Amino acid sequence: MHSVEFQARHNYSNEPLGITIPIELSYRGNDVRLAAKIDTGAEFCLFQRGYGEMLGIDVEAGERKELRTANGGSFTVFGHEVSLRVLGFDFSLVAYFPMEPAISRSVLGRQGWLLRVRLGIVDYEQLIYLSRYDD
Repeated sequence: MHSVEFQARHNYSNEPLGITIPIELSYRGNDVRLAAKIDTGAEFCLFQRGYGEMLGIDVEAGERKELRTANGGSFTVFGHEVSLRVLGFDFSLVAYFPMEPAISRSVLGRQGWLLRVRLGIVDYEQLIYLSRYDD
């Protein structure tokens, strides 16, 4: 038997399109609250372009990357250093915002977030357990 301790617990809603949790992004004194999906298959944290614009970010002035989708397509994103708050934990990371406003998902991926936390999910009870990896 193994045991792991967590510092936070959160009940999420039973939505058909994934596990959504509340987060806050900050950039140069501007904050925006939104809901993001936990996506263990996503390499990066990606947020809707409009959230970057609400933070005052010149989206297309960031680090340009081409991301590939699961169905073989691709799209252009731009990375910017932001602060992320998830369930009371703060992180500094490069967040990516798409060139196309039509990309409407916001996801927490591996780089910048998932590799820095201990995450437990009990989907049957819609519960998330979370701690920083280094705590």
